[in-house]
Amino acid sequence: GFIQETLVHFFAKYEIGFLFPVLLTSLIFGLIHYKGGIAYIGLATLAGLFYGYAYHHTERVEAAIFVHFCVNASHFLLFTYPAAIRLP
Repeated sequence: GFIQETLVHFFAKYEIGFLFPVLLTSLIFGLIHYKGGIAYIGLATLAGLFYGYAYHHTERVEAAIFVHFCVNASHFLLFTYPAAIRLP
């Protein structure tokens, strides 16, 4: 939230709107996940777009946290957990 808000204020003088700061913040979020590899960077960047939009739309970091929780929970319940179950 802090980075996105700072970028929104910085780019306000250029009348770019909120889209570029959200894209840039999402890319930074994706790059933070570099240890997962290029595919993980791409997925984290894509997810970051949703987190950034949630934050922009509500102006509450809790909204971005909630969306992040939902994405992580969905991934765990739909992909990670079923793959860990051994079928007879």
